[in-house]
Amino acid sequence: ILKLLQETLGSGADVEASGAKSTQPNCFDVERIPVILDKIKDKRGFSPVDWNYDESKFNVVASYQGGSSDGSEGSNKALLLQGHVDVVPANESDGWTHPPFSPIIKDGRMYGRGSGDMKAGVVAMIYAVIALRRIGYLPRTNLTICTVIEEECTGNGALAANHTSLLPFSDTTKTAVIIPEPFN
Repeated sequence: ILKLLQETLGSGADVEASGAKSTQPNCFDVERIPVILDKIKDKRGFSPVDWNYDESKFNVVASYQGGSSDGSEGSNKALLLQGHVDVVPANESDGWTHPPFSPIIKDGRMYGRGSGDMKAGVVAMIYAVIALRRIGYLPRTNLTICTVIEEECTGNGALAANHTSLLPFSDTTKTAVIIPEPFN
């Protein structure tokens, strides 16, 4: 898990630029969701900003359509796993003994900007799904994994992703949301 976290912190975990949405062989539909101010400015929870979001930063939503044990489509239950992947700025002059965006593992601990808040939580929620699938457990419910930007300043990233990340759920769906934020 530490190695996966180290790779996530160091590489930025790019999503293919060739298309905004792709279907993965493991049954997850993956979609990039940019923060477009004109689309969210009238929604409850919007925070005005004096900048535009560039195309290099976006949310990623991976959706899995669950099925019941009898082969029919999913139930009226759903699970949303959500975490942010943005971090506050860091300079090497801030007291870092190693470059903040070049994570290292020392004495079994990860050091790097965002390793605790909250990329470790994001890696844990993704790895939990991978581990369950490897031992043969497939969710019977709809499952959405959502990584968002812009948590550190406004929450506009989650607002932009909500329409897509909550799309498979209806008014009658009982939705559980897990946000593995370590400090809140």
